[in-house]
Amino acid sequence: MKGLFAKDFSILNLRHIPLILALLTITGFFSILPWFSLVLAAIVTGWTTSTITTDQLDNGWPALFVFPISRKQYVREKYILALLGANGFGMLAGLGSCLLWHLDAAQSQIVFAEVFALSALLTSVLIPVLFRWSSSGADKAVFILGLACVFGLKLIQPANPVVPFVFSPGIVALLVLVSLGLIAGSYALSIHILQTKDL
Repeated sequence: MKGLFAKDFSILNLRHIPLILALLTITGFFSILPWFSLVLAAIVTGWTTSTITTDQLDNGWPALFVFPISRKQYVREKYILALLGANGFGMLAGLGSCLLWHLDAAQSQIVFAEVFALSALLTSVLIPVLFRWSSSGADKAVFILGLACVFGLKLIQPANPVVPFVFSPGIVALLVLVSLGLIAGSYALSIHILQTKDL
């Protein structure tokens, strides 16, 4: 598994992503809107899951599985990479926004819960799509999900967009539990897809 992380970090390094992410995270600290962290989480999820497409290039999967790596380990590493990356940068930017806007504990909770929920939703959709239909299918999924998120935010946006919605602790906990359920179901589906693929 350590080798898979090293491989993916080298792929991401080649794309100068660490520098871009650092700049975006710094921008998050000075963001006018606390939900900038959601945008950052979505970008990072897209970048980290794109390593699957890179692995597939030039008959890469058959070559990769020559090494002592199981398909289950490969799937697990992709989920860990996507969720840790998106939540790490997204929550760091969210923390900056919470401090900047002096949000109270309830408002801060929902900012962090939304970052986790969005990263879980995108990861849960993108990884199985990439395993099943490769990059062409993922592009369509990203486009459709992106449109749905934009229209969804427009529909539920409060009159004052600087202050996020404040839900009860029970609703926040439910949001996190549903997100965990999505990840678990998606993880099982991804393993099934990759196990049945003829590589």
